[in-house]
Amino acid sequence: MSRSFAGLRIRERRRALGLSQAGLAKAAGISPSYLNLIEHNRRPVAGRVMTALARALDVPPSALGEEAALGVVAALREAAADWPVHAPEVDVVEEFVGRYPGWARMLATLDQTVRAQRTSIEALSDRLTHDPVLQADLHEMLTSITAIRSTASILASVEDIEAGQRQRFVGAIHGESQRLSEVAGALTDYFDRAIERDAPPATPEEEVAQALEQARYDMPTLENGEETLDDVVRRLPVRSDAAQAELRGWLTRWQADAAALPRTALVPPLDLTALAAGAGTDVPKVMRRLAFLAAPDLPQMGLVVVNGAGQMVLRRPRPDWPFSRQLPACALWPVFTALRDPGLTHTDIVVNPDGARFLAISHAELHRPATTGARPRVEATMLIVPEAQAGTFVTGPGRELRVGPSCRICARRACAERIAPPVLDIDA
Repeated sequence: MSRSFAGLRIRERRRALGLSQAGLAKAAGISPSYLNLIEHNRRPVAGRVMTALARALDVPPSALGEEAALGVVAALREAAADWPVHAPEVDVVEEFVGRYPGWARMLATLDQTVRAQRTSIEALSDRLTHDPVLQADLHEMLTSITAIRSTASILASVEDIEAGQRQRFVGAIHGESQRLSEVAGALTDYFDRAIERDAPPATPEEEVAQALEQARYDMPTLENGEETLDDVVRRLPVRSDAAQAELRGWLTRWQADAAALPRTALVPPLDLTALAAGAGTDVPKVMRRLAFLAAPDLPQMGLVVVNGAGQMVLRRPRPDWPFSRQLPACALWPVFTALRDPGLTHTDIVVNPDGARFLAISHAELHRPATTGARPRVEATMLIVPEAQAGTFVTGPGRELRVGPSCRICARRACAERIAPPVLDIDA
């Protein structure tokens, strides 16, 4: 890079102050001819001469040196690469920065602003296309609008409607308008939270999930006694009372799982049934222990636990299997099949609409009631790992299942289990 900044800046500053070369040279204690060579970049300037010139020009030495403009030059070169259609003179960018530093900084700032706005627009576009929460809310809004329009059309076009029936139509419009208002308000709140990146989580569940994600769901200091449960609660970034109570329950269960299954016993290949029998515990506890463990010889595992109603009560997402909190799960996930066969471990290969393949291990357990006449409680647990890492486990023959994420964002239009149309116009 040409070292042209100092001479140009000295000359421009001298002219701005109305000084002659002779006057500046005298003030700096150098000859006018030497100053002329410096200003035309024919002599380097540094050390005591730079300090003397800066003092005479009433600026800090750094304002005349190379470092002050390097970032601006780099920014303008990037801007030129972004806008080649204007054929900017890249070969004189250093001279431009040295001669017109204010204009150069302004252009660099404008380019950085454009880049930031472009990034925000791309993020918003991606959110509009792929965000399941937004898609679900927009779908619900369109449904309410359609219902209001249809009902209002009947009232407007049919004159001889009985009073009772007319009142029911008006009540339907009122109910749908209230629902539309609630969805619109929720959508506005959602965008407000999305705009502020550092905004707190919306629910205690999200607050706990973020804290556990930061800790990789593993608490080795709690396991080895270096920290107590209260120490971990204070250390993790969980502030609300509800979130702290939920985190305490999660840690209590994690601590019990760790006590039953020390990490030294979890060495691949893993036979879940044999591990459970050897530890005198149940298979779901082994599955939870594996999912909430960060070990170099084990893959990151996704986990979901559902109750008898099919609701997710515990989860650990994977980047490629996120387990949405807002949308209902796919009915074809093998975890729901496991609910019908308590005590049996299922091993299946599940294939997503994009072709990604995973090993799914599912097991349900009946929790016997403590009192006579009470119904047993059933929960099913499913572990998920990519098929390429299936060798981590000892498995038997299993089925290959074509599944999806959730009906509203699933590309399998011909699926017999579909309960809602996809929001996006996609197919697979």
